[in-house]
Amino acid sequence: MNIKNLVTQYVAFRRALGELCNTSEIHLRAFCRTIGPRTPIAQIRLKDVNAFLAGTGPFTNTWFSKYTALKGAFKFAISRGELATTPLPTDLPKPL
Repeated sequence: MNIKNLVTQYVAFRRALGELCNTSEIHLRAFCRTIGPRTPIAQIRLKDVNAFLAGTGPFTNTWFSKYTALKGAFKFAISRGELATTPLPTDLPKPL
């Protein structure tokens, strides 16, 4: 499964539960554009995720919003058997 399909299915799942998830969708679609929409989710590495989370500016609360969106999508993929482990960082920065 590629990242674009994962994001589409995850957003549809969250909306079926009655959530709006607009911010999560924006972050996940941006992640798709960053790493390429056809990238298989099994090939996503920690360095790719860290580069996306870091962005280009200083550390802000947006980092946590992006992290939460990615965490939900990767957990969704794990629950569907598409991914073995999440490529998310384990050391989180202190919130502002």
